[in-house]
Amino acid sequence: MCLLGAGQNARAQARETFSCPEAFPVSPPAEAAARIKELENLRHLFEDCLPRWDYFAYQGQILLTQERFADALVALERALMLDATQLGVQLDYSVALARTGDAASARALAQQLLEGKAPPPAVRQMLEAALREGPTPPKPQSTWEWRGSVQSLLGKETNLNSATNAEAINLILPNGIVSLPLDASSKPRSGVASISTGHVMAKTSLGAGQLVFQGDWRERLASGNTEVSYRQQDASMLWRSRASNAWAARLALSSYSFGGAFLFQGQTVTAWKEISNKDCSLFAGLETERRNYAQDSTQNGVYDSAFVSTMCVNGQSNFRVGMQAGTDRANLSSRAGGNQSRLDFKAVWERQWPWARTTAEVMSSQLKDSSAYSDLLGGEVRTTHRQNLRISVIKRLYLEEKLNSWGGWYLVSALEVLRQKSNLVLFDINGESLYSGLRYEF
Repeated sequence: MCLLGAGQNARAQARETFSCPEAFPVSPPAEAAARIKELENLRHLFEDCLPRWDYFAYQGQILLTQERFADALVALERALMLDATQLGVQLDYSVALARTGDAASARALAQQLLEGKAPPPAVRQMLEAALREGPTPPKPQSTWEWRGSVQSLLGKETNLNSATNAEAINLILPNGIVSLPLDASSKPRSGVASISTGHVMAKTSLGAGQLVFQGDWRERLASGNTEVSYRQQDASMLWRSRASNAWAARLALSSYSFGGAFLFQGQTVTAWKEISNKDCSLFAGLETERRNYAQDSTQNGVYDSAFVSTMCVNGQSNFRVGMQAGTDRANLSSRAGGNQSRLDFKAVWERQWPWARTTAEVMSSQLKDSSAYSDLLGGEVRTTHRQNLRISVIKRLYLEEKLNSWGGWYLVSALEVLRQKSNLVLFDINGESLYSGLRYEF
C-alpha cells in the first residue's frame, strides 16, 4: 500500500515496515555505505512498490553510482516499461546502455531524445556530448563483480555410505537361487558428519554480453570413518549475450572423490535460449556431459539431454520448474545395463522473509537401462525411481542483509530426504540428513 501525504519521517518509518513510500529521493545517497543500505531497504519494498516507475528509477540510479551497470540496465528498463515518458530515466538508461557495451543503442536513444521535446539545457549538453563520441566510441571499462560464500555445518545422516536397504541378495545360479545375507559393512551406516562448502563467482560485462566464472567446493567428513568421506570440486564459465534470441553457453568441469579415492571427473557443455517478460522467464536448451571413472572404465559414458524450465518472480518469492530428458550412452558395450535413459523433474520454491530465506526443492528421477543388468540378478532390465526433498532455512544474524561492504553471517539449517526404489532390490536406497551451522556471504 502506498502512503499519501507522508513526510520524511513517515517515509523512513514506511521503509522499516516494508510499505511503499509516497516518493523516492531525486538523487541517490553520496556515501557508499548509505547506498548499500538503501538497496537493502529497496529490496524489502519490492512487492509493495512493484507498479511504481520511480521505485525502479531510484534503484537504477543507485546501481549506476555503484558501477553495477548490467543490474542498473534491468531496473531502468522496468521503470520505462511502467512510464516511458520520464526524460531523466531515459537519460540514465542511455548511460547504462553505453556502459554495458551497447553504444549504438545509447546513441540512437540520445538522438531520439534530442529530436523530441526540447530537453533542459543540462540534459541537452549531456546528450550532445554522447553523440559527438562518433560511431566508434571507446570501449567501456571492464569491471568485475565478486560474490561468494563459505559455510561449515554439523549434523547427522542415516546412510553415510549410500548402502542398499536389502538384507540379502538373491543370486540366480545354474543349480538354483542362492541367498547371500549382507554383512554389516554393506548396510547403511548412520553417524555424525561435518560438511564444509565454498563458493565464488566473478562476472563482468564484456562487449555485448556478460562473462561469468564460478567455482564450488564441497567436502564431507564423517566422525571416525574416513571410508565415507567425499569431496567435490566444480568450475564453470558462462557467456550470456544481451541480444534478443541469442544463445547462452556454459562449460563446466567437475571431479568427485569418495573414501579418499578419486572416483570420476566430468566435463559438461550446455547451451540454451531464454525468453523473458515482466515476471517470468522460459529456458530451453541442450546439454552434454562426459564422465570418466578412474577405477572402472566400463562405467564411462556420455549423457546427452534436452531440457526446458521456467522461473517466475512474485514479490519476495520465486518459483522454478523444469524437466530434463536424455540418454546416458556407455563407451563400452560391457557396461552393466548398457545405455540408460533418464527423465528428471525438478521444482524449487524460494521465499525472502524479513527474518530469513527459505528454500524447498523437490526432484524426481526415472532411470531405465537398455539391457539386462546381470544374469546373476535374474537377467532383468533395471528400472529405478528416485525422489529427493530438501528444505533449508538461512537466517541472517544482523538486521541488514550485509553488515558492511564485505558481507554478513548467517545461521543455516538443511533437511534432506532420499527415497530410491528399483525392481532390483539391491538398488533400493533410503537416507535422511539434518545439518546446521554458519555461513559467511560476501
